[in-house]
Amino acid sequence: MDIKGKKFGERMMYVRHKRGLSRETLAKAAGVSNSDIINYEESYISPSPETAENIARILEVAVEELYGSDVDLLNDPSRNFDEEAKIPVFGKDGCRYIMQLDTDYAREYIKLPNFFRTRIGRFVAVYAPDNCMDAAKIKKDNIVILKWISVSLCEDAETMRNRIDNEMESGKIYAFMYRNKLYIRRIYISGGKFTVVSQSELYNEKPAVFDYDEITVLGQCTMVLVDFKR
Repeated sequence: MDIKGKKFGERMMYVRHKRGLSRETLAKAAGVSNSDIINYEESYISPSPETAENIARILEVAVEELYGSDVDLLNDPSRNFDEEAKIPVFGKDGCRYIMQLDTDYAREYIKLPNFFRTRIGRFVAVYAPDNCMDAAKIKKDNIVILKWISVSLCEDAETMRNRIDNEMESGKIYAFMYRNKLYIRRIYISGGKFTVVSQSELYNEKPAVFDYDEITVLGQCTMVLVDFKR
């Protein structure tokens, strides 16, 4: 395999395999998370120039070899913005792997124009599980694009509270797991609790209140793809 002309992530993965390093080993040595390594290799995000230099040092290659023809973009703040965003779509049986961004469990991938909603952050997609948000234009089996958040990947309550403050916005629509089942609902945040509310013209579902650690928040709903042929 010739790595010339490949994107940074593909080159990085190729060299990592040649060196016999696991993602976990590289992540630990580079001082980043395992999910960061996954995102670099899948070209969802690009590392900072400093992180790229560090990864190249660990892989024992010049950073120019990883960037290839992209090397002139090292200091370009828009270098992350490819023309298309490649987003993994998870079925209901694979949703529990979203928190680790384990794309081995993705059912398929979709490609979208890389406009503003998919330029910043990490994105995954799920199928809407029901019609309880139909008044918000989210209907069963629509593909819903989520901006991944790390709220539920916390080791302690204080870290979780800080991430909720930094990553979540009260009143927005989120996808979450509860008892191994996927839900998409509007979430209000107050007094250390999540109040989960449906938004339907057909279904009358009472609001539910959860402690922060009772549900696994996967991401904020940013976009819905509708199949007009249905």
